[in-house]
Amino acid sequence: MITFSFTPNLEHEDAGYPVPPPVTYRLDQANRIILLNDMWEVFAEKNSGLALDRDHVLGQSIMNYITGRETKHLYDIILKKVRQIKKPIVVPFRCDAPEERRFMKLKISPLPDDPQTLDCVCRQVKSELRRPIRLLMDQTPRSNDLLVMCSWCKQVKVDGNWFEVEEAIERLGLFFVDRLPGITHGCCGPCQKTYWEI
Repeated sequence: MITFSFTPNLEHEDAGYPVPPPVTYRLDQANRIILLNDMWEVFAEKNSGLALDRDHVLGQSIMNYITGRETKHLYDIILKKVRQIKKPIVVPFRCDAPEERRFMKLKISPLPDDPQTLDCVCRQVKSELRRPIRLLMDQTPRSNDLLVMCSWCKQVKVDGNWFEVEEAIERLGLFFVDRLPGITHGCCGPCQKTYWEI
């Protein structure tokens, strides 16, 4: 089995906590995951992604693990552009946990000898701890209602405007309800504009 090697980069520390090593994976011409490093499984386990272990994801399309039609579409456009221009593209995004805002960067690079095959390095660049957000916890009881969350910046749509999750909860009066709405994913206007321009 081939895995990527990497050296942990601890120079980007936030609040005294070292930023974890990057998650690295390789996509073939059909966007199937063909290689990944050990940090993929560490990250998946930490984020309740039990079905994301190496045996389940190798050979699968990366699109199987991206939520939201708009997000898949933008991701597809970015992958096609990297292959077309044969140069790396860096995409900023957030991958939040209930108790932490995680600011990430995904660098997508074509292989020099095969520009249709892509190396993807996902690195956390900043972290902000916060009180755990019940809305973001997997085990939280859910109603049939849905909230739209931007897949890139993690803001939540309320009455046509986008807000950080804490403010959205307050605006919607969700502090005192037993069953919280489910979350579906989309893309806010500012992120859509940013990613179309990449």
